[in-house]
Amino acid sequence: MPGFNIQAQGCGGGGGGNSRANPNTEVARNHRYLLETIGPLTPFACYAKKCSRPSMEVDKIIMHHGQDEISMAGKQRWNPIEITFYEVVQGISVVAQALHQWAGKQTIDINSSSVGSQSAYKKDCMLAMLDGQGSPIWMYKMLGCWPSKISPCELSYTDTELAEVTVTLEINKAIEVGG
Repeated sequence: MPGFNIQAQGCGGGGGGNSRANPNTEVARNHRYLLETIGPLTPFACYAKKCSRPSMEVDKIIMHHGQDEISMAGKQRWNPIEITFYEVVQGISVVAQALHQWAGKQTIDINSSSVGSQSAYKKDCMLAMLDGQGSPIWMYKMLGCWPSKISPCELSYTDTELAEVTVTLEINKAIEVGG
């Protein structure tokens, strides 16, 4: 691992705290990822600039037992992820248009006064981290994803940066699988 001098027990075979890590070890890199499917946004996955990884929180349950408090694991909660896309223009911003169409499926249809079904707007998504050869190291299968927030970038005559749109995806559950 060029540039690293990791002193860790069990690395390199010497035992103790003074052994060195194998210099040929490769670590995961932030820029090697693939959004395989993003619900209705799959055709635009190649325009993703950055993406956060799914993270989970577990509620803590406190049980009282005499003078002791015993903590136990409670319900799991998956935090939303954010994906930032470049706004690709083909007449109109196709990424932003697809995001708004997806989000529109969860709202009430004024003409029919019915709410969109969950199967119409909740979609499964897949995020993978890749190694140097493009093979998956690990994958997250994210179930029941839907856009809760769509944030286009601010416009300015003095800014020459590429236009972006960020979507916040709510997740019902994520399953991590090895590559």
